[in-house]
Amino acid sequence: MSRRRHHDKPQPTVAARLLWRDTSLGCVLDKPAHLLVHNSRFAGRPEPTLVAAGHSLTGQRVMPVHRLDRATSGVVLCAWDAPGVAAWQPLLADTATEKDYVAVVKGWLSAASCVIRPVRDDRGERREARTEVWPVARSAVAPCSLVHLRLHTGRLHQARRHLRTIRHPVLGDASHGRAPWNRSFRRLYGLERLALHAYRLRVARPDGGWLEVTAPPPDDLRDTLGQLFGEQALVDAFSAAAGSLWAGPSATRRSENRAGARARSA
Repeated sequence: MSRRRHHDKPQPTVAARLLWRDTSLGCVLDKPAHLLVHNSRFAGRPEPTLVAAGHSLTGQRVMPVHRLDRATSGVVLCAWDAPGVAAWQPLLADTATEKDYVAVVKGWLSAASCVIRPVRDDRGERREARTEVWPVARSAVAPCSLVHLRLHTGRLHQARRHLRTIRHPVLGDASHGRAPWNRSFRRLYGLERLALHAYRLRVARPDGGWLEVTAPPPDDLRDTLGQLFGEQALVDAFSAAAGSLWAGPSATRRSENRAGARARSA
């Protein structure tokens, strides 16, 4: 079977955006759904990427510190060079780092849960994976829920696989979801993408303090969220920290050191 040409695949409907930039440390980009982070032999023929968009937005070469699936939108941290990537990666993997997502899932999630289940990586090896999931809102017009996720590890399709494990697959997920449901929500609510968005990252900076960045859901997802849950209900449902995603992107540097932050959270 021949590979599909990239123009036969779903294309981004919104542009990548620059959320934060530091002359020494790198930048944070807001990746649209359907955009590759970078080209690879697994993805097939070369096509537009977030790396190329980052170069256009910053005028510099960018190197991703981590990745998001092609179908997922949201926050991606980048460095300017390989030493910068090496400086960020252990901080991103630290247990104090917060990687938060929102998703629309099939069914009504009634209680919070923590999914601890290994996930196979792109080499087929089983890797430990942990995801916290809790309900934010139930739709009054369709059997679906808005959920908040915190990923404590970063495995291939981790959020999507763990949500399938608890029988609440992400709407629009062609690989781990339910095709009839996906078709129905596409027809009724215009959901043309995976309903998964990486909206917040809080990570220690290599030079001290903290970086916290949020990205609001893009228009191609927010319109569907408004139809399903009502925008005011979403604003009310989120905590003060998560609620900032509706006010627009933000980036802050926190002055406290990592030990102090852990002591206060203990």
